[in-house]
Amino acid sequence: MRLPLPAFFSLPLAALALCCALLAALPVLPARWLMLALPDDAMAALADADGTVWRGSALLALGPPGARQLLPEPLHWQWRNGAVEISHAWLRGPVRVQPGWSGIAVSGQNLRLPASALTAFGAPLNTVAPAGQIEVEWKSFVLGRLPATGTLATGRWTQASSALSHVRPLGDYTLRISADNGTARLALSTDSGVLAVQGQGQLQRGRLRFSGTAEPAEQASDAQRAALIGLLNALGPVSDGKSHFGTPP
Repeated sequence: MRLPLPAFFSLPLAALALCCALLAALPVLPARWLMLALPDDAMAALADADGTVWRGSALLALGPPGARQLLPEPLHWQWRNGAVEISHAWLRGPVRVQPGWSGIAVSGQNLRLPASALTAFGAPLNTVAPAGQIEVEWKSFVLGRLPATGTLATGRWTQASSALSHVRPLGDYTLRISADNGTARLALSTDSGVLAVQGQGQLQRGRLRFSGTAEPAEQASDAQRAALIGLLNALGPVSDGKSHFGTPP
């Protein structure tokens, strides 16, 4: 049986009232709602969110579910002039994320963090237990879109070391990511040090392929070469004194 609607009922007015109610609620939506936006199996999650979705803070947890590690400093966000500004102690300045008709634009910025933070992502990084400083600098980009050519980002690992070797530092290393006709290409090189590392890779259609090698540098002493054996074995199969590592074929 179909119940008659009241005489004063109007579908357009009801829709307008609902929209007004939603708009009125948006400024006070709790920040913890953002915690539900990330998938359960993501390698990052928000914890202890405070404030609203428009202005608030939360701790960032990195790593797989069940083994995540909280970063010591909170992440802050604030909507301003149609964009959200994200700040953290590891960022040199705020990162501005702005939705638009052409996509979601992300401003360029510089990130500096201790290499030990990478252990949160599990094997093999938690086995290698890296130390030193990592600095990542990227240019402005639009999510899901690559320029035809040009540098996208540069990462540097300085004063690198590992718990698997008492040689400190191992060296300084640079990872460059550049665009090449729809493909993001990766190039890993050694700037200095007793451990020579190099590699090449590409990211295309969401799939990463990378292969690299690590070996004692020419100037490494016999004692340093012996102290690098455990680290080389942990990185990957060793042949002719050279360790091979990378993504699965």
